Amino acid sequence: MKQFSVEMSLTLGGKYYPESDIHIGTFNNFKEAFTVANRISVQNPKLYECYVYELNENYEIVNTTRVF
Repeated sequence: MKQFSVEMSLTLGGKYYPESDIHIGTFNNFKEAFTVANRISVQNPKLYECYVYELNENYEIVNTTRVF
C-alpha cells in the first residue's frame, strides 16, 4: 500500500538544514496529503520547503512533489 508523507524543512540563504526536518503526517492518498500541505501557513515561505513524498511498502521515497 502506498503512503504519502508531508514534511517540511528550513532553508536559510538557500542552504538546507537536515536537522530542521519536520514530519507533519502520513496519509493514505495524495489528495489528502496535498490538501494538508497546502494549508500550512508560515511567515516567510522563502525560508521553508514543504514536500509530499510518495512512499512504497518499504517506506522508500518513490516520488516527490514540492508544495512550497
